[in-house]
Amino acid sequence: MSDPIAGAIAGSVASKAIEKVVTYIDESEDEEAAWRRSGLEVAIQAEAFYQQELVAGRTYDPDKIEHELNQYGQMAQQLAIRGEVRGFEEEFVSLLRELGNSLGEFADTPGGMGHDRTEDWEDMVSEPLRELKQQVEA
Repeated sequence: MSDPIAGAIAGSVASKAIEKVVTYIDESEDEEAAWRRSGLEVAIQAEAFYQQELVAGRTYDPDKIEHELNQYGQMAQQLAIRGEVRGFEEEFVSLLRELGNSLGEFADTPGGMGHDRTEDWEDMVSEPLRELKQQVEA
């Protein structure tokens, strides 16, 4: 059986994906655990996109990068807000906000042919990703 959250986040427009995520959270026996898992999945999908497009592929399509990473950032922000509204763990809410902000910052940072975006990723996104993944694993 495939993971409904991974499929929703990987294959949908942000608004449709978040709709499926909210349904997944609402229907879960442990809403906060499902919310945390959803935040982790957003982080995984964003990192996988980065690895595939910018590291492995070494392609540079600024419009695609901006669009995709801003969508992941927006989803992280929406999860942060939903977690805050539901009274979920404040530290994880903060991590989601930080991830959303850092993805947006990375997406909006100018780059170009010959510019190595891996340094930008390390400076802006790696730490929030690492912290979020550690929080879910703990």
